[in-house]
Amino acid sequence: MTRTIPPTRPPETITVPAHGRRRAATGLRVFAASRPAPLTEVRLYVPLPGAGHATTAAVLAEMLFAGRSRLRDRLDAIGGHLFAVAGADSLVVSGNALAAHTRELFTLLAGALREKVRSRPELHLARARIADGFRLARSRPELVVHQALSTIRYAGHPYGQPPPEPTVVDAVTEHDVIELWESLRPADATLCVVASAPVEQTLDLAAETFAEWRGSARPAPEEVPVPPPRPGPVTLVHRDSADRVLLRWGLDVVGPAHPELPAVELTHTALGGSYSCRLVETLRQRHGWAYTPSTSLLHQRRASLLVVSADVPTEAAEAVLDLVRDELRGLAENPVRGEELERARGKTLGAHALSLRSAAHVADVMLTLAEHDLELDAVERRVRKLHAVRESDMESVARRLFTPERATEVVLGDAVLLYAKLSAFYPVVHRSME
Repeated sequence: MTRTIPPTRPPETITVPAHGRRRAATGLRVFAASRPAPLTEVRLYVPLPGAGHATTAAVLAEMLFAGRSRLRDRLDAIGGHLFAVAGADSLVVSGNALAAHTRELFTLLAGALREKVRSRPELHLARARIADGFRLARSRPELVVHQALSTIRYAGHPYGQPPPEPTVVDAVTEHDVIELWESLRPADATLCVVASAPVEQTLDLAAETFAEWRGSARPAPEEVPVPPPRPGPVTLVHRDSADRVLLRWGLDVVGPAHPELPAVELTHTALGGSYSCRLVETLRQRHGWAYTPSTSLLHQRRASLLVVSADVPTEAAEAVLDLVRDELRGLAENPVRGEELERARGKTLGAHALSLRSAAHVADVMLTLAEHDLELDAVERRVRKLHAVRESDMESVARRLFTPERATEVVLGDAVLLYAKLSAFYPVVHRSME
């Protein structure tokens, strides 16, 4: 007996959970969504007070919930956990607990923000863990090349700050950590919650339990402007005896609040965001040089970047540089249309549906949107716009945003083998990431 597998179809619409927002008396912005789930998910975003705090913030993130046995016991009792991660310009706390214990989860998080971080043994452990993490990152070529791309594209901005040396981490004092902790304030922060309770009930509970977290009376953090892109020569980063070459292109694109983002997302999918994309067809199927060439969209609070990635044999580096540049130009010269556009549309719509598949995923989406002052209904609007993107829209964004002349280009590999070959055809500068 033979059965015909029905064709897959992208969702016509996406229904997001009921949601709402409120600004508490302390200035804390609270975004809440109601979704039946066994766990309540929380995400807290707190911007850092200006530039130059990333290393201290990394230590604070390690210490915020460490060395507090009573806190750990109470989290265990409600089936919960909390952890913090420091970014270039922010501190983000994530966690969850059983839905019946949402109030206790809020109370524990608010208490951790109010109680002074002070523990010399934990400080030493935190610095050691962070230094080890940075050493490990430097041993992974995919992280090294990503950091090189960020450092070049965002030179002079926190987004481009390279990982600190271990000596810099070791120099962070207890006073530094406490001073940064004291500077965190709810007036700058955003709390996102996905709970099974009604939205208004969650907003009321958050306003009540976080009311005692007031932070300092310092002015709001200064906005550090992102420098404009300055495409230049190919940057070659040396890696001793590398058996592969990692190539990356970074292109500035529009962010979550921009009306052209749907066309950018479809172009990203057609170029490198699916198995049937142009890069896979050219670099893998036609030439066999790269197994998983891809593109990714990276949205930060003040910048959005499309990154093209290809890991290839050393002898293919020069040819792949040419081919990827040709593929970028080809998006305008041979625009995405017809069946290719519909494939990209279906893949992109499916990805948006999957992004809401659990309470944890919804919380992550809410946080990304909240950083741009958007709510969950922005997902519904984007889906409608994805259905409406035309071939002319694809050609328009390709001509303006996807040209290779706008790209920051980085090559990581053995410079002894690569420099002469690449510099014969391209302007090349050598850069050390040690």
